[in-house]
Amino acid sequence: MHPPSTDPDTSTRSAPTAPTFPVPLGAGSVLSVIVLISTLTWVGLARVETQTRVLEIGEEIRALSDERNALLQRLRRSKTERAFLRRPARIRSQADELLGMIPLDPARRQRISMTREEATP
Repeated sequence: MHPPSTDPDTSTRSAPTAPTFPVPLGAGSVLSVIVLISTLTWVGLARVETQTRVLEIGEEIRALSDERNALLQRLRRSKTERAFLRRPARIRSQADELLGMIPLDPARRQRISMTREEATP
């Protein structure tokens, strides 16, 4: 065991006493607390507003992405339909069935050309 300390500073010192409440606050301390609470409230509100804006923009991006995908799908359908409608076999069958047209006899085919003098009125 250690011998008791002979240091006069530690032997006569007592434990610090805790302050008793209520501790009187000066006007500067009250103002500091009010400023701190106001600042933290402002920071919290700014964060909530920012988060709300981020969510709104995210929803807007999702809606625009959905619209883009729908337009791309419509474009693919239109290209497929156009390719189908432009097939020579389909055009021939439509001309025969719906319009009653017949293929042109190659002997009746004529080439027409115009000179510049004939083209001007």
